[in-house]
Amino acid sequence: MNQDISVILERQLIALQNARYDIALRRDGGRVEERPDLFVSQVKEIGDWLVEQNRRHRTVFFRPHGGQGHSLLAGLRHSQVMQMRGDGFEPALLIEFAPDRYEAWLRHDRKLSPEICAAVTRYLAELTGAEPPPEHGAAYGHVAGFWAYGAEGAEAFSVQLVEATGVVYSMAETICGRFDRD
Repeated sequence: MNQDISVILERQLIALQNARYDIALRRDGGRVEERPDLFVSQVKEIGDWLVEQNRRHRTVFFRPHGGQGHSLLAGLRHSQVMQMRGDGFEPALLIEFAPDRYEAWLRHDRKLSPEICAAVTRYLAELTGAEPPPEHGAAYGHVAGFWAYGAEGAEAFSVQLVEATGVVYSMAETICGRFDRD
């Protein structure tokens, strides 16, 4: 695997501070192939395979396995990201997956149940103006260092790692505490 892609991939995984990850590839026609529950070392081991799949116009995605410690906010504009930061919602990981289109991973101050995490994510999406999260569970985010392929005929975009701080957002205790009252 290209050294640059390897470093970029590792920075993303470290920023979310999860032990295991799920990887997905979106193939032609929108079909998704998943590789669930991989340790960081296993993700690195399949790096060359991911590069080869991406060369075949398959978009590479990931999410923390059992990701109730994070929320993915997608479809953000730069102005929304700046507003989020000012409001105490600093991303642990920020990815640009299309021109002026961002995904922000917010790291919570605690692990949440799947139901509570889904509610928190919906609330955060409403607050920030992000796209509504999927109803079926945790969403996948783009992996920087690879190409994102859209619909047939759409121009591919080189997915960029904007920042990988790993921080817990400032408002995490307040937001999570509002939903998680154990």
